[in-house]
Amino acid sequence: MGSGLTKLTEEQYLAIDRAAEFRSELLDGEMVARPAVSIRHGRVQGNVLGELYLALRGRGGEAFGSDLRVRVSSRTYTYPDILVVFGKPRAADAYQDVLVNPIRSF
Repeated sequence: MGSGLTKLTEEQYLAIDRAAEFRSELLDGEMVARPAVSIRHGRVQGNVLGELYLALRGRGGEAFGSDLRVRVSSRTYTYPDILVVFGKPRAADAYQDVLVNPIRSF
């Protein structure tokens, strides 16, 4: 059940999100504000990210935190809490702020 709002294109979303003070996600063409996280959530995220960093070291993988945008499709962009890339991270464009090849995101 849609909201009746006009869906954003990925170009519109990226222009708005890149200029915004606070980040939003694009879910099926609708822009949604990212929720604030609790101290506990931040602590868990940091601990998991640290463990992944150690586990992936020397294995060709790299872990990133929630500040990196991921393109799921042309209608969906998200900021996962943690994501993992094996090999070289690939960006969607020259801005280098949209990852297109995570192996896993959480």
